[in-house]
Amino acid sequence: MQYCLVMHAVMETLVRLQNLEVGPNAESSAAKAAAEKLRAQVPAQILGHYLRLCARGKKGLALVRNQVCAECHVSVPLGTVVTVMKGVDIQLCGNCGRYLYVEPEGAAPEPVRTVPKPKRGRKPKVKPDASVG
Repeated sequence: MQYCLVMHAVMETLVRLQNLEVGPNAESSAAKAAAEKLRAQVPAQILGHYLRLCARGKKGLALVRNQVCAECHVSVPLGTVVTVMKGVDIQLCGNCGRYLYVEPEGAAPEPVRTVPKPKRGRKPKVKPDASVG
């Protein structure tokens, strides 16, 4: 039980850290100071993996919504989703390698951005040229 609480706290800290680093005020000195305090609360091995992803220009965490990783859009196995939801252990996406998390219950869901599909039009029929022949 104690381990679950620790893992849950680590993931909450990572979510806050990512929100600070990716947010609109990421370059401010206050955000940088707050990020340093949060980094100190994360175990070195977990923080190292997170920072390697960030160094490559990627987010270190990915939200799991409808059993899909929100960053790489690949299906996440149900067992992994259940483990993340229970907070038993920290899980990585099998495709992109990001740490997975779920939104806390009662949180407002992030709006889903949809890209409209291009309309498929018919190609005009080419009439054979009557003058050739």
